[in-house]
Amino acid sequence: MDYRIAIIDEVVVSLGIHSYIRNIHIRDTASPWEERISIDKRKNKFDVTLHIWRDRYLLYGRIYRQFLYLYDAFEPSFGYRPEITPDKEKEPEKKKRHDQIWSIYVDSRLEKGGIKNFYDRRLRKNIFIDSEKGFPWIKAGEIFDRLWERSKYSYSEIVDLAQNIEKVLEEPSLKEREGLNEELKHRFSVFALQDPLDMVSFRSLEEIERLSCFVPSLWKDIHIERTYYGIKFLYHKKVIMEIIPEKEDRVYITLYNAHDGTYSTDVIDEKLDKRRIEEGIKSAIGNISIDTGL
Repeated sequence: MDYRIAIIDEVVVSLGIHSYIRNIHIRDTASPWEERISIDKRKNKFDVTLHIWRDRYLLYGRIYRQFLYLYDAFEPSFGYRPEITPDKEKEPEKKKRHDQIWSIYVDSRLEKGGIKNFYDRRLRKNIFIDSEKGFPWIKAGEIFDRLWERSKYSYSEIVDLAQNIEKVLEEPSLKEREGLNEELKHRFSVFALQDPLDMVSFRSLEEIERLSCFVPSLWKDIHIERTYYGIKFLYHKKVIMEIIPEKEDRVYITLYNAHDGTYSTDVIDEKLDKRRIEEGIKSAIGNISIDTGL
């Protein structure tokens, strides 16, 4: 029995993609540089062909990274759409860049997950800089660092960056994000087993930070608490607002309506009417004060 089969089975199950796969075929390659994975749809499932080097060196990580591409393709939130992929013949440079960005997304997750990988950060960075000869060495390295630090991509974002990779420099660096995160943690000063702020995008962190400043400025008796699921604002022990991160770019804000004792929920995003939210907060505090005689 091929010793690679047991590793493949373990990886496929750990990634939760076994239900999509009918058969897995293994093909040998002469080196890790030639490794790849391909799929062929058969009715409702896929036949997978894994081209992998026989050597045991970092074998688990090398197999894992190949199936991580499949995980992305099967994951609805990633939104894989092959029809928008840059054409290899018409746009060869953009296709190469697309492949680089997706590879960076794959390999960075292996490193963050503690899985040893042939394509570690140093090697991946050297490959990237060598492929981006149109940029000065330092700038290419900075672009790579931003790509590597980013925790989540959608397929459309990968394709978009392949068209204009410098856009990634417009995003906040990991250092800037961590600085704001630590400021919020210090402000709320409650520790949780799984910090909800760690999963929030920089833009949402900025909005949470602004709201956390805005609310206490209205009333001296506002009390802020961090819970295992988010942040809550209390006024005389009554929760008047909660901010709950669900995932990187989705954060919910729930406001108390003192008129009827109900709560309403919105999503913090670019479409959110911030003035309406602020007026709702003022109204909630004012109505509680009237109802309680405070």
